[in-house]
Amino acid sequence: MPAYSFKISKGAPYWEFAENFSGRRLNIGCGSDTTGDVRLDFSTNAPGATVIANIEDGLPFRDESFDLVIAYGIIEHLGNIYKFMNEVRRVLKPSGHLSLVTDNAAFFPIYIPGQRHNGGYKGTSPEDHHVEVFHYSHIVSLLNQFNFSNIEIELCYYKEKSVKTGPATSMIQSFGYHIIRPIMGDTFAQYFMPIIWARGEKSVSDQERKLTVGSLK
Repeated sequence: MPAYSFKISKGAPYWEFAENFSGRRLNIGCGSDTTGDVRLDFSTNAPGATVIANIEDGLPFRDESFDLVIAYGIIEHLGNIYKFMNEVRRVLKPSGHLSLVTDNAAFFPIYIPGQRHNGGYKGTSPEDHHVEVFHYSHIVSLLNQFNFSNIEIELCYYKEKSVKTGPATSMIQSFGYHIIRPIMGDTFAQYFMPIIWARGEKSVSDQERKLTVGSLK
């Protein structure tokens, strides 16, 4: 496992990170969110979008166009995550940053029958469904495979501007953070945190990248 930092946080600080980031920001799969200088979504019903395009077909931007790529709630919907990561690297400037948020596969309630991950979350269109969920170790390995450095992993609450949770989820999160974590540590508290926030820095030249992951296109 490559080197990375890890912590568990109350709330969801990734919104503040993106909003306060200095540089040109691309928000992929923005939905109604208006964070970012360029906001891409596949749906014409996404009110925050400035560009409409099929994310699975690639990103319609020039190489090294952005300082930050925001990808919140995207990778669990994609059929080819490797192509997506190649495209993210392509449009990032040297030393550009990726801020990625996805569901935590260790969060035990998602496996309860009837929950949206167990048997088929359905969104606003037939194309909008969850393909898979990830443990944070998968995300660390993925970022390392695509030559991101300074990898940081943070497990977070569902407590931010676009996600509304019921009382049961709120109680589970609070119990994990305030009771389980102080007694049993982060290893056990991860099962009560629904969100993985990962960020990393593009760390090698494009030529080096092609030698490493070019076969995955």
